[in-house]
Amino acid sequence: MLDGAAAFSAASTFVKKEQDVPTVDLGTKLNSETFVESCKNIEDALNILYEKTRVLEELRDYTKSYVQQQIKEKRNRIADRLKVIERAADEYQNKDYTAYNVPFDSNLEVVKDRDGSILPQMINSVGRLEVGSGTLYTVPFQSATTGALQVEAELRDETFANLLQGKPARCVYEAVKPVHNGIEKEATIMFKEPAHINYVAIKTANCSIKEAYLILQNGSQVPIDTSESYVAETTATGLKIIMKSSDYQYTSRIINKTRQSNDGVWKSNYKGSEQ
Repeated sequence: MLDGAAAFSAASTFVKKEQDVPTVDLGTKLNSETFVESCKNIEDALNILYEKTRVLEELRDYTKSYVQQQIKEKRNRIADRLKVIERAADEYQNKDYTAYNVPFDSNLEVVKDRDGSILPQMINSVGRLEVGSGTLYTVPFQSATTGALQVEAELRDETFANLLQGKPARCVYEAVKPVHNGIEKEATIMFKEPAHINYVAIKTANCSIKEAYLILQNGSQVPIDTSESYVAETTATGLKIIMKSSDYQYTSRIINKTRQSNDGVWKSNYKGSEQ
């Protein structure tokens, strides 16, 4: 094992020293003395190569240990300086209030206000902190219908019927080119019976809610703000939402000649290999 910078430098010099390649010239006649000398030269050269390999491994181990030690020392110096900064910051801290690190993970810890009253728990609803509450009942759905608000894209897959079983729904559109300002989709969910609504939580994926309305018993629609889950208590028979998605990914398609001849949009806009 190398010990110190001087040993490291000497080992580096030894490894970098060019190795002479032994020459073997036995002549036209086999001479035992020449043969033995040639074998010895080869053996000496191999021994030097072996020694260089061993020293090179020591250089590797020393370098690794040195780098790790340097990182540890610099980390410790940074930690010491950080403690000095924190102590200096404490001297200028405003003592008129108490700072508390608010955890965003759900827990059952009881937190009290300055007057001793228990503060209600907050909940994480679709990435937003809201006042905690309990669900009295969930409104069952009667039907779910959809409609597209543009014609630049073609519907490939839709599973909004899954909402009736409390499952996620999705729709997939395909276009010959990116749709300007994104694709908009309208969905109308009707309840099995009129219900008192004061909380609406819509979880989206790869889209955003552009508009949302509660459908009243007389058929009129009341807009709601989906940036907040709580809404003014309303007796509603359904919910209409307009979604918008501007995210897309490219994919390749082989166009069918029969469809190409009968579909002006694909014929004029789609440039790809033909089938």
